[in-house]
Amino acid sequence: MYSDASLTVALSELDVWGDRHPVATSPPPELIVRSLQALDVRDGDRLLQLGVGCGYTTALAAHRLGPGRVVGVEIDPDLLRSAARRLEERDLLVTLRPGDGSTPVPLSVDGAPFDGVLVGYESDDVPAVWVHHVRPGGRLLARVTGGLGGGRHVLFERPTNDPAAGSADPPLVGHFLDWTGPLPARRVAAIRRAVRRPAAPTGGLVASSSTPVAPTLLADDMTPLVLLAQLHLPRGTTRAVRSTGTGTATYLQSPDGSWAEIAHAPDRRGRHDVREEGPTRLVRALDEAAAVFDDLDRPDWTDFGVTATASGSHVWHRNPGTGPRWPLGPTWAANATV
Repeated sequence: MYSDASLTVALSELDVWGDRHPVATSPPPELIVRSLQALDVRDGDRLLQLGVGCGYTTALAAHRLGPGRVVGVEIDPDLLRSAARRLEERDLLVTLRPGDGSTPVPLSVDGAPFDGVLVGYESDDVPAVWVHHVRPGGRLLARVTGGLGGGRHVLFERPTNDPAAGSADPPLVGHFLDWTGPLPARRVAAIRRAVRRPAAPTGGLVASSSTPVAPTLLADDMTPLVLLAQLHLPRGTTRAVRSTGTGTATYLQSPDGSWAEIAHAPDRRGRHDVREEGPTRLVRALDEAAAVFDDLDRPDWTDFGVTATASGSHVWHRNPGTGPRWPLGPTWAANATV
């Protein structure tokens, strides 16, 4: 029976609670087809897929482009072997390589750069190696997201030249699209890692305050406030929602051990109670992101875009050359250039 749903293809080992968690999934078929259409692959094109997974997307691309036109990279050796077997059983000639799609891999023998690059997992950055994988005039499609879970697909194009900058090595430039879909998180090692409990706070003074920002907005993927929050909060900050006898709250935790608890229920002033601890005041960063969101007149996802070069990447608003910009994945975004 046909179903347009994601399928789990690999689970983690047991975590400390005795549970397993998906570490590799196959995207919904509609998303796969839409992604290949967005890349506008044509006869004679060469496609690079980063994150082969079970090989379903790879098979569709190989069926469309023909023998020897698709190269796939996968970090998990078990998934890579399974995908290779499935492709061979269907007589689809695809070049598969082990490796991490975010680090350099020996693709020169496989015909790099490519006409199209399809990233099969979420990423909070645009690695420099992706820029070199795309030929001038080519496209790259990736879902750019962050620790809070907010993101969208970005369709990058690499211009044939960059007259304004006088560069012989033009960047990737793309807009956030008005559609997206679920993708697995990037697998950072060729093992199925168990999920561990977050590190306990180091201890210190718990500060109390309040914020006008409703924490439920961070779960609303229809608004790019979550994007701005991810750009303002320390890189790697995660979000969780917990309910107790005293109510429901959103918890933010950053890699330096800082944490914040924001109550969902507002008080009489319409503000949300906050408790936080650690060297970084996370709610202050959230308030700054909300202020920027209001100053930009509450923009849509499609008002934002990303420019990526070999030396780094940044998010911009409205205009890639003159609009406000923020480094993608900074420690703080207070240094945004306007």
